[in-house]
Amino acid sequence: DYDRAAVEYEKALNIDPGMISARLKLAAAYVKKGMYDNAVTQCQKILKADSNNAEAHHMLGVVYVAKNQLDAATAELQKATELDPQLASARADLGNVYLRRGMKDKAVENYKAALEIDPKMTTVRQSLATIYEDQGMYEKAIEEYKKAIELTPDEAVQAYNNLAWLLASLGRDLDEAQRLAEKAVSMDPRSPVLLDTFLWLGPKAAVEDLVQETVTALRTELADLPAEGAGNWSEILDVLEQDVVPRYNAFTALRVGTLGIPSLITWGGARLGSPSAYEALWVS
Repeated sequence: DYDRAAVEYEKALNIDPGMISARLKLAAAYVKKGMYDNAVTQCQKILKADSNNAEAHHMLGVVYVAKNQLDAATAELQKATELDPQLASARADLGNVYLRRGMKDKAVENYKAALEIDPKMTTVRQSLATIYEDQGMYEKAIEEYKKAIELTPDEAVQAYNNLAWLLASLGRDLDEAQRLAEKAVSMDPRSPVLLDTFLWLGPKAAVEDLVQETVTALRTELADLPAEGAGNWSEILDVLEQDVVPRYNAFTALRVGTLGIPSLITWGGARLGSPSAYEALWVS
């Protein structure tokens, strides 16, 4: 309850305005409540008294991330890591900002630095693995997913899921992929993304025959259309038949994917330049 927390921290600061820990927690509560300007004010009060407070710079960076002011966030998070090189959370947040800015090399650099300080930062390791996977560096991705599972087996749900999908998509160790997918679903049974991977791996979830039948029917319809009316549907069907059918099931169409998570719409958009053609096939 962030409302109640904010009230308690405000009370504490009325008694002792110099209580930095309470002011930082109040700023964090304001961020959760969407009161970003209030959060900035709390950070600035700390920095006015101590301009070298790394945690205040870190929190200010977090506020700027929430406000989508990524340049300002980068500057504050960099300052925090300079003042306290062992502040792993600031390194991790800086990596997240670089990733949002499309600067993957910088993101990797900061994720690795954060993990050197705290190897059990599960979310950071999973993010690093998904970057490697996205870049086609599959062995590095597999290594990081396995490390996340080894170090924090009760928290690495995304690692279980993504490693299952990666192994299966590479055609490697399908039994292990199935086991990993089952583990991910057992940890979060209501997640559609985890169920997607699990069902995709399961024999009852195969939709190859259904999609192939649909493609064949569409090709028959296209044959009766004049060339100018067919548009790029022939190309779309080629991609579906050659690439999508073996790799995806219908559940993937329900999610516009996140980095490293299978998604028919996202992957198709990358191939054809726009997801709209794929959405038209699945959403009607």
